Amino acid sequence: MIARATLLLVLLIFFHGISQAQETRKRPVVASADGESFLNKDMADEVRQGYLHAWNGYKTYAWGMDALKPLSKTGHNWYKNSLLMTPVDAFDGLVIM
Repeated sequence: MIARATLLLVLLIFFHGISQAQETRKRPVVASADGESFLNKDMADEVRQGYLHAWNGYKTYAWGMDALKPLSKTGHNWYKNSLLMTPVDAFDGLVIM
């Protein structure tokens, strides 16, 4: 009985989250004369700028290492030899962009 109640609670929370996510997608978007939305273009530009900022920081301070420590501006390897975790992890984001 407790397992069923727990499962029901988890399903309710899950579907509530889905409905909330769908509601946030229904925001009004202002369109320009050529049909392109200002909101989506501005958000896409912000995402690109953030991605480039992070990538340039890695290239400047931690190139060839697994990760960048942003406060000390130094690189960090997870193991004795670098696995190049940041470039591998960033590749899928780069492909999407």
